[in-house]
Amino acid sequence: MRKLCFLFIFIFIILLVGCEKKNNDFNDEEIIEGDISMDFYVDGIKLDVSWENNRSVIELSNLGDITINMQRYGGFEVFGPIGQKIYSNDTNITTTPGDIMLYQSSQIVLFFGTNSYSYTRLGHINLNEEELNNILNKDSVFVEIK
Repeated sequence: MRKLCFLFIFIFIILLVGCEKKNNDFNDEEIIEGDISMDFYVDGIKLDVSWENNRSVIELSNLGDITINMQRYGGFEVFGPIGQKIYSNDTNITTTPGDIMLYQSSQIVLFFGTNSYSYTRLGHINLNEEELNNILNKDSVFVEIK
């Protein structure tokens, strides 16, 4: 009886430890407490952004102040490196003007047109297509995320 009791306690402890969840161990589907608050500037103009509530945005916000010199590509986007890799959960997405995407875990892409490719959604700039085109459709733009 004593061995059987010990066995049950041992199994209970193993199950308890195996089910423990670490604080930094969450998947991209979970809702994270609180809103993400980062200021977003393009060429010194502060833009209103609705950030996604996902692991990639959390990691981006933990990088601190970021400055990116972005280049136009394909007539529908500007892109540039964030300087390191962060978590990504790329899926095939058709973008819309204003979308902010993560490409290959290390580049931010801002859309003033549409494209279909594999990205991780980070947020959306809350401007109309004409305003986005005026701000982003240049050979290069300077982005700050604070």
